[in-house]
Amino acid sequence: MRRFLLTVLLLLLLGTLLMAQAGVGDVNAEDGEDENFFEKNVKFTFTLTNDFMFLTFPAATEEYIVGNIDEDLPSFVDNLGMGTTEFFADKLGYKDTYWIRTDLYLQASLTPKATLYYLMAIRVLNQDSGIQDDFNYLILQCEIEQKIGDMYKLRMGRLIEKYSKSRFFGRIAQGGSDSHVFGRTPFVNDAVEITVNSDKAKFPLGAAIGMKYKYKPIDYSALYVTPHFEFPFGKNSFGGYYTYSLIKQQYEDLKPLFPSFDDDDHDRFYHAMEAELAFNFGDIVTPYANMGFLMDYVGVAPHFSGPRDILRGNEPIIDDSTESISETMTTAFGISLAPSSITGKLDFFKEALAEFEFAGMGNDIKANNFYGHLRFEIKNITFHYGLYRNHIVSDEMINLNDSGGNIILAADELNIFEHFIRITTTF
Repeated sequence: MRRFLLTVLLLLLLGTLLMAQAGVGDVNAEDGEDENFFEKNVKFTFTLTNDFMFLTFPAATEEYIVGNIDEDLPSFVDNLGMGTTEFFADKLGYKDTYWIRTDLYLQASLTPKATLYYLMAIRVLNQDSGIQDDFNYLILQCEIEQKIGDMYKLRMGRLIEKYSKSRFFGRIAQGGSDSHVFGRTPFVNDAVEITVNSDKAKFPLGAAIGMKYKYKPIDYSALYVTPHFEFPFGKNSFGGYYTYSLIKQQYEDLKPLFPSFDDDDHDRFYHAMEAELAFNFGDIVTPYANMGFLMDYVGVAPHFSGPRDILRGNEPIIDDSTESISETMTTAFGISLAPSSITGKLDFFKEALAEFEFAGMGNDIKANNFYGHLRFEIKNITFHYGLYRNHIVSDEMINLNDSGGNIILAADELNIFEHFIRITTTF
């Protein structure tokens, strides 16, 4: 709470200084000059959002198998009238949610070549009771961008990255387990980065080279490079990107997962790679394909550990680094359609998207996921609908545990659907 109040105070202070500067500009302005410094140099937007998230489950047709416990004990989950996934989700505390969200965005030109970007989301969860658990905030962007000539930019702070068309971006690239799937925690990237933009030289290849850091205390997290390109041909274009990261795993994070680690063991490193190709046909249809994997990785499989995934890191655990490529191999195929670009009669219908993802291609446990998204804009109000299906299949029965390690049940398939409805306006 103190950090939140301090953030708000700094924003108010910055706004006061900028408005004060604007006042000075009004007094001293010469003929032909812009008299309002604030309007010229500062962009401030305020977004109000209502988010609804509903869970649905398959019918109760599965047969339960309790985990490895005394066979003489009765199968207490028989005939409960709910499916395996619903029973598991209930034990883990999954429930429908409702958020009231406010986003504050600030963009300020500090100098002709230096710009500040700031984006903070404030959320009231389920009910406004006034207690800490029903309120949180998240700083999504806090970045200073310094232009160096026409081709380079130095970016520092909390950066927002978006190279990919895929809504599943972020599971592999730069070691993030978060995703851009609607309703999930946004991909956060605390880093120092140099961006190369060669548009001025009429060369289609750009790149971002950076170093991520974390706080334990402050420490190196990852070194990454992301070349990206776009080739236009007529009204169409062909583009893509590739990301390579060298990521550090800290010993204290791995020790609870692998008690066999000796005290002499130290931090280790692994590699992450992700690539995507996309075609844009007249800003109407955009098909794309995305693939990524981890090399020399041990730990919780990141593709099964997102905040909207049913397993949430319970399984699988990758303990053999030599098999991490096949066990983390993830591919996604999607297509995005902009109906508003087809005809003016559909001007309100901005996007229809479908994407399929296949995770853990060489693992005993696999995920076959789907995400669909519709976006409509009516005047200054935007409506979203998203459907995320998280389907887990296993070659054999696996024990599913709660956070305390207690066996809840054993299953070889889980299937959960999450519906997202968002109503938002910006002014």
